[in-house]
Amino acid sequence: MKARYPGLQPHLNLKTRYEEITDVLSYFNTLNEKDKAFLAAFVEEEINANMNHSGKKINKSKAAKKKCYDRNNARNRCIYTRAKASHNAIPFSHLTEGDTSKDEMDDVIDKLDRKYNYLSWESDEES
Repeated sequence: MKARYPGLQPHLNLKTRYEEITDVLSYFNTLNEKDKAFLAAFVEEEINANMNHSGKKINKSKAAKKKCYDRNNARNRCIYTRAKASHNAIPFSHLTEGDTSKDEMDDVIDKLDRKYNYLSWESDEES
């Protein structure tokens, strides 16, 4: 059995495209049938980079098609997107938390290092 709009069904697409497709699906059911067909063709070309779909072709020039392919290739190269697709991504919230392995003495040493480097830089200019 063939799906009606396969480009709009996340389970029929790559996991790297999941977020973009679910964004579109959030308002897909509010559209009329003509708009649904256009959106399905748009997703096939812009997100899936599939120019051989059964709907109306949107990107007809070589330059427009190349942009679609380039976006798709960039998404496939993206380390964070690939990590999310394989469930190995680290949430950004973990990156903003303080580093508990660092103590106050490290801060003092860093300040002294910066001060020493600044002072030595000034004395080099005077010579």
